[in-house]
Amino acid sequence: MIIKLSKTGKFLSCRKYPECVGARKMDGIEMEGPKETGEDCPTCKKGKLVEREGRFGKFVSCANYPKCKFIKKSAEEEERAKTGIKCPKCKDGEMVARRGRFGVFYSCSNYPTCKYAIKAKPTGEVCKLCGDLMMDGTKTIPERCSNKLCINHNPHKLEGKKK
Repeated sequence: MIIKLSKTGKFLSCRKYPECVGARKMDGIEMEGPKETGEDCPTCKKGKLVEREGRFGKFVSCANYPKCKFIKKSAEEEERAKTGIKCPKCKDGEMVARRGRFGVFYSCSNYPTCKYAIKAKPTGEVCKLCGDLMMDGTKTIPERCSNKLCINHNPHKLEGKKK
């Protein structure tokens, strides 16, 4: 076994790869490949769903990745992501928490159709100036508008001009 480097970090691999496909994590636990669940993919209808292990733990996705990017979420995970706030753009979806490359963000549950997204948790209030959703602010700014063009996006600067 030799130490190799991947995007998720170091791991142990057989020196005779690709003839030998043995691999282990650095703590010695054997790395396993994707396991089929037996279900058909609801998006592409061609592939089977497989259980994989990613950097955030185990998840179920389509075997035809990257052509089909379907990921099955557990009922518990979906319930945790809901905020109970309606999307202001499409009026049909609900704002849900998602995980992206820059951390947690909030977007519409009808994602491919509606691409509305904000970077902080929505409060459910509507901005009195522009009508967009208000979101949690910081320690100094308790609540602010999600629209970057609205002057209520940076209310601390607005208060400074009044003085």
